[in-house]
Amino acid sequence: MLRNLRLEIYIGVATVSALILLPSSSHAQQSYKLNQELQFDDSTGSIPLTGNLLYLTQQLFGATYAGGSLVDANGNAAGLSDLGEIFQFIPAAPFIGTLHGFSGPDGAHPNGSLVADSQGSLYGTTQIGGANNLGTVFKLSPPASTGQAWTLTTLHSFSGSDGANPAAGVTIGPNGNLYGTTMNGGPSPSRIGGSAYTLSTSGTMFNVLPLPQGCVGSQSNVVVDPTGNVIGTTQFGPEPTDFSGCMFKIAPNGTATILTQYGEAPQFGGVAIGEPVGNIVRDAIGNIYGMAELAQRNTPSSAPGIAVYKRDTTTKDLIVLAVLDGLQSQSGVVRDGNGTLYGTTINGGTGGIGSVFSVSASGVVTTLASLSAANLAPVGGVVLDPTGNLWGTSSLGGDVVCTTASSVVPVGCGTIFSLSR
Repeated sequence: MLRNLRLEIYIGVATVSALILLPSSSHAQQSYKLNQELQFDDSTGSIPLTGNLLYLTQQLFGATYAGGSLVDANGNAAGLSDLGEIFQFIPAAPFIGTLHGFSGPDGAHPNGSLVADSQGSLYGTTQIGGANNLGTVFKLSPPASTGQAWTLTTLHSFSGSDGANPAAGVTIGPNGNLYGTTMNGGPSPSRIGGSAYTLSTSGTMFNVLPLPQGCVGSQSNVVVDPTGNVIGTTQFGPEPTDFSGCMFKIAPNGTATILTQYGEAPQFGGVAIGEPVGNIVRDAIGNIYGMAELAQRNTPSSAPGIAVYKRDTTTKDLIVLAVLDGLQSQSGVVRDGNGTLYGTTINGGTGGIGSVFSVSASGVVTTLASLSAANLAPVGGVVLDPTGNLWGTSSLGGDVVCTTASSVVPVGCGTIFSLSR
């Protein structure tokens, strides 16, 4: 049973100081054109979840949690799979193709963002499947010639003691190795709480990187700084005294420390901030940006919402750039060259069923687009292309009823959407 999967679509004392700077209630509406680019179906995959799309040479790559097609050695369809797939989408065509449909022994239910190396190979994780049905890390290599299939290599199958059920993708570090986290398993005697890990792109080297004591439930990517420090978040901990979440650092020598302990009880300037979720990003000088799904102002009229925050690398303070009252999200953030952060909500916008928003460096929140029933539940985040357009996925929506995703009510298999000025 997956622990705290948090995929409900329809269906303390800090080690450093924490400074909360709340912006004024600036909230703008900016007009972007919202386009539905693709509707998923059983054969092209269904229910893309928390991973951001990967934009690479005018193509988009991503994963669906369910649905999908098996392919033969020539890249032709060879039956349906309900275990998810890796897909390629070419907007200019438009064209979608299955690069690999998972069958179980090679992994099942991919989740989290993909990354690519300089040769165009893709790396990611599956949440279950593999040799022990506890998830995998995989490499997907492009074919040597046109008309052949992409090749999947299972780099690692988790066993439990080294982690289990990765809910995020992997990051390529400055040394060329892969880094990631698992949601469950790990080297502790109870094997509850997950682990961090590093893995060579050949799969010949795998090392567990223990998390700080009590920091559990990582569901977000990690970033690796130029000196090899691994920085990430866990949604809960430090257990057993608090369940607010940790931002951690693992040094190259394996020493794990808590950089910031989030707090659920109203404390930081009268605001509750806890349970960091989604992708985090690092800027050129080492500041970390992210999102916490539990944010509550200490006022009777405010509804719990989400916080978009920055951890200042110089002062070590946690600075909240914005609190989006009453909204929910699991997307995390991406950042452009001007310091603007972008993310999604699953209940924002004019219809209350999803939105794409930005937060400026000064904390101004702008609703870029409101989603509708056609593009429902944008659990994943968005990605920027070189022209400034935004691309994302909705986990539900579209006109195609999913037959393979039996646990989800029939409201569509999900979509790919874009936002352009």
